[in-house]
Amino acid sequence: MKLKSKLVALLLACGLIPLGTYGVVSHTKAREAMTKVTEHGASGLTKANEQNLVALRDSRKAQVETYVNTIRNQVVSMSEDLMVIDLLKDLDHGFHEWKEAAEKEGKLNEARQQLTSYYNNEFATEYAKQNNGKAPNTSAYLAKLSDESALLQYHYIRANMNPPGQKHLLDRSPVENSYNKAHGEAHPILRKYLDRFGLYDIFLMDADDGHVVYSCFKELDFATCLTNGPTANTGLSEAWKKAIALSSGNAVLADFAPYMPSYEAPASFIAAPIFDGKEKIGVLAFQLPLD
Repeated sequence: MKLKSKLVALLLACGLIPLGTYGVVSHTKAREAMTKVTEHGASGLTKANEQNLVALRDSRKAQVETYVNTIRNQVVSMSEDLMVIDLLKDLDHGFHEWKEAAEKEGKLNEARQQLTSYYNNEFATEYAKQNNGKAPNTSAYLAKLSDESALLQYHYIRANMNPPGQKHLLDRSPVENSYNKAHGEAHPILRKYLDRFGLYDIFLMDADDGHVVYSCFKELDFATCLTNGPTANTGLSEAWKKAIALSSGNAVLADFAPYMPSYEAPASFIAAPIFDGKEKIGVLAFQLPLD
């Protein structure tokens, strides 16, 4: 069975447990509680109103716990699947082929120049819109990109004709190499999974240096190094560091905090280690949506 077909079967098997019924019940209870509070006015809360507010709080708490536990089980299940293990190995191997090929063709400097233009224009413009005109420190970020990081970001972000926020629509770079082949087979399936279950992003990272060898959404964390690159002190790096220390079958959650690649929007990550037999080869992580 081809990798793409196996990934389809995997992602269908790892689908989220439907939360619709629970959400409807929780919403109804919350609406009834708030209606009662409104009817009694602002003159003071009665004992019944206080109890309704407690019930509302407990309902929201249970809803969040159910969601987190479901996501936790999902990321663990996906991290243990053989097809995800093989995909990580293929992408990690292909990741390091970029620099040698670019050096032979003499295109490394050109790629960095083009990427710098993207950071200072498209990215900086959107960043300012979402941060009251504040400008991002793109120079410091770019300075910490390795050659491999810069090349991959060039091909999948700068040379990607889709606008910011839609870079994930590109299935693969036209360059012929093993990385693009593996990416082209797996990415359409992972993108559908991302959209269907409302995740913000999906990451695959190696175990040695924390290179982000795959990102579904293709923001500026793609291809960075989580140990000494521009994303070294972020929630994603925290999730990777904690997950890489876990045994199989476990996961870790990094709480919401401002995240520069997402234009400083609060980001939270849940991650689980990936093992190939007894060897720990990387980490799978989901970026959770704020809503």
